Amino acid sequence: MNNLNELTALARDLRDQIEVERLTHIQPLQAQLDELEAQIGAMICDLGQTVRTDAATLTYVSASVRTSWDNKKLEQYAEAHPEIGDFKRQTEIAAQVRIKYNPPK
Repeated sequence: MNNLNELTALARDLRDQIEVERLTHIQPLQAQLDELEAQIGAMICDLGQTVRTDAATLTYVSASVRTSWDNKKLEQYAEAHPEIGDFKRQTEIAAQVRIKYNPPK
């Protein structure tokens, strides 16, 4: 059991070291990446179309409206009641940009 205590203590210490490295190195880089991707996303939304570069494919997905139905209520109501529309839900979907980075050549 002592060996298990030593191993878990080592694992905890290693996890703490990794977290320090993440906060020191990765987090600032992630913030820069997030900012660049936001700028790229804004540019693609302004263009309103998919763009391919050597480094990435930037997919524009136009805004839309999603319609869904409560199937249980729809099944119970559909045959006899035209008010079925009362159970309809619509969700507006904002435009999106998807970035897929190409592997380096």
